[in-house]
Amino acid sequence: MLIIGVDAGGTKTEAVLLREEGAVSFAYAGPSNPASVGLETACRNIGKAIEGLGTVKPDAVGLGIAGLVDERLAGSLKKCLGLEDAVFVEDVEAAHVSAFLFGDGVVGILGTGSSFLGVKGGVKVRLGGWGHLLGDEGGAYYLGREAVRRALREIEGLDSPSCFAEDVLKHYGVKNTGELLYVIYSSENPRGKIAEYAPRVFALAETCAEAQELLRRAAAHVAEYIAAALRALGPLPVALTGSVYLNNEASLRPLIEGALESLGHRVEIRGPAVRQSCAAALLAARAKGLLSKRLVEAAAATCRFK
Repeated sequence: MLIIGVDAGGTKTEAVLLREEGAVSFAYAGPSNPASVGLETACRNIGKAIEGLGTVKPDAVGLGIAGLVDERLAGSLKKCLGLEDAVFVEDVEAAHVSAFLFGDGVVGILGTGSSFLGVKGGVKVRLGGWGHLLGDEGGAYYLGREAVRRALREIEGLDSPSCFAEDVLKHYGVKNTGELLYVIYSSENPRGKIAEYAPRVFALAETCAEAQELLRRAAAHVAEYIAAALRALGPLPVALTGSVYLNNEASLRPLIEGALESLGHRVEIRGPAVRQSCAAALLAARAKGLLSKRLVEAAAATCRFK
């Protein structure tokens, strides 16, 4: 039995070939969130990642897509990928399985954007995932947007000087606000162009009070979503995943746990048990009636983050 799983995110695409003995291989491509890169680019990168697994005839294909997945989007993706029998789920569904392997808990994704899902006894509470126009608090886009906005305000004399103005101009290779705005708005992916600055926020936070405050605000937003899920479902384990969190766990975990405690929830945040691509494969196997204890155990043993 061969199952393909795909984690189609806003930063990159990861595909896995999974069998009952465990993960056989992984392959990667560029971003594939249709909301930010468009359907054509999303299909191209998903297809490239799947092709990277080699020529196989899978028994099931599962794709976890960043953002909302409705029937129209799923239909368009199936058509352009030539995968009529593929199983499509939101990335937060795959993230929940990656954290709890079909158990109960609350998971949050902090990637380019952010979204949250709580599950208890079959009851689901979904929060966030509103996209960059209305939400995405705590994700890379939010951090980049707030930092770039602060830099613009500093340059134009609206805010007092901090570490952001000079660093933002240097990062984007520009000299003034006009050039900065052009670089961002003329980009093929303005959302990604803004999100790419997020790692600089963490670097600056080592010495810069304004960067530290931005991370505290982001952590407070994340804690609000988690707390809302816990209020609705009761005490549950909590996990976080996504590139922003996994690459900066040492900085973010204490901030988010502290913000949760201030809201009356004392929890220890865990990381994912398996990679989201493997979780997408497990969800596809379940949808096709192929899920087994052996397959779940194999994924747990071979799909861990290194």
